Amino acid sequence: MANIRAFKGITYNPEKVKLDEVVAPYDVIPPAYRDELYAKNPYNVIRLILGREENWYQSAANYFKNWRKEGILRREQKPTFYYLVQEFSIDGVNYQRSGFISLCELVEFSKGIVLPHEKTLSKPKADRFELMKATNANFEQIFGLYYDDEKKIDKLFQETISQKPFIDVTFEGVRNIIWKLQDEKLIDSVIHVMKDKKIYIADGHHRYETGIIYRNYRKEQEPNYTGKELYNYILMYLTNVEDKGLVILPTHRGIFGLDNFDYNNFKNKVSEYFEWKEYTDKSESLKALKGYDHHAFMIKFQNKDEYVVIKLKDTDSIDKIIPGDVSKTVKNLDVTILHSFILEQILGISKEAQAQKLNLDYEKDIDVTLNLLNDKKYQMVFILNPSKIGEVTSIANEGGTMPQKSTYFYPKLYSGFIFNPFDEE
Repeated sequence: MANIRAFKGITYNPEKVKLDEVVAPYDVIPPAYRDELYAKNPYNVIRLILGREENWYQSAANYFKNWRKEGILRREQKPTFYYLVQEFSIDGVNYQRSGFISLCELVEFSKGIVLPHEKTLSKPKADRFELMKATNANFEQIFGLYYDDEKKIDKLFQETISQKPFIDVTFEGVRNIIWKLQDEKLIDSVIHVMKDKKIYIADGHHRYETGIIYRNYRKEQEPNYTGKELYNYILMYLTNVEDKGLVILPTHRGIFGLDNFDYNNFKNKVSEYFEWKEYTDKSESLKALKGYDHHAFMIKFQNKDEYVVIKLKDTDSIDKIIPGDVSKTVKNLDVTILHSFILEQILGISKEAQAQKLNLDYEKDIDVTLNLLNDKKYQMVFILNPSKIGEVTSIANEGGTMPQKSTYFYPKLYSGFIFNPFDEE
């Protein structure tokens, strides 16, 4: 099913630049941080992925071309798979997530080979498309997942990772270690094992769909199209769903701009379907929240000292509070219950307002979210438990999508380690 291939990637030349000075986050880079990355090193990848020049798509193309000429960037001589291990810690617990970087053939979602779990927006795709057109390259990886309970793929890389890595860089507290696999027999074995796999997109939906748009654009211009051209593939990092370092974190919500919000009325409506428990201690309330597997939220209100934890009383009520023909898997998601019932039906925040973020902001850190209430603008915040990986893959298999900000796979991949040029060499 999944058709992957090794490739001759382009990487920074460590003899010319310090790698920890040229990498950047995957996305969501505020203007101030972009300026910081610009100043960090004249060859920082930010100039290729999010430039600040007036015609920055063309400037990215110029940088990419000139850096290759100058030897700042260099291309691998042999087809390669890259094995990436990311080491990180959360709340004092150490994790290690492993996967490999390859090219993956671009196929429409309707074929059931590569599957999404999120809806996409047109503006980000238009931006990435213009960048692809200008540079004739793919700079950032899609994060994909596959099932391999026997860990056959990881075993094929064991000899490779016993050797010295060719990249070992710590950035934003995450250590990134990368090895090269160039043995033709092992490469063929990896390709063979992946043939019967489905790939679930964890992160990078917009980039993947942009890849399809760009492929179709190039295909129309090519009278001798074969399907083997490099633009028929996209750069992808693939991790086994069974990997112990695969972590999903929740994204929390801050609510503002509600006219005539009434605390007692809200409490009465919520309590019809949820148990309502109040805590004076933040750590106790968080412990209570994490003790629930599903259908629970912590709420903190403006001008209220207590922390509130609510838990759905009866799962049989889900069909009542969330009517419609969406699948049971989608209805059972915490984020669906929050958005469709609490935000939309009780607080009156329409789907359109939610999509445009007219009344809510998203935060990934609990303390940052709670501190939003220091600003009188915010009326309440919701703290969530993370989605489960099984929910993500089940919904993808059903052809469904999850609400906005349902998953945050941590850590994100970083930009600047490996590029995929579309020119043949």
